[in-house]
Amino acid sequence: GYIFQNGWPVLRTDANTVKLLRSSIEAKLNAFNASRGEGQLKAGKVVCLGNVSKDSLYAETAEKAFVELRRTLDTGCSEMEFATITRVGAHKTMLGDRVKTAMSACILGCIPGDSFAELDKSVCSKVTESALVGTLETLHEISKSHR
Repeated sequence: GYIFQNGWPVLRTDANTVKLLRSSIEAKLNAFNASRGEGQLKAGKVVCLGNVSKDSLYAETAEKAFVELRRTLDTGCSEMEFATITRVGAHKTMLGDRVKTAMSACILGCIPGDSFAELDKSVCSKVTESALVGTLETLHEISKSHR
């Protein structure tokens, strides 16, 4: 079920699911940001990037390699669990049980740079809440079509 891009095996997530996730989470972050006063820290933004199945420690200790994956394959995270879930979903789909996968994550640090930065806890909490509630609302929206 893989396609190959620049020598790497690639599985695509469901575009509609990603679109729904992005829209829902973005609405939550935008509402929070609109409530913030001038000069107050905003809650970031929603981006849709790829995943590479490597332990995040690899990305932190091999920044140049991770940055190259970001540049060539639009990689933004290194979650082994998501890679496994995606492969299982693709396999189940090949067996006739259609499974769609996508992931929402709160990225609170960045590579290269400071992956363990001190951050405003109230903003981090709001980012996490936005991702969780946005994901749950997306799942609810999808479930309504399963009658």
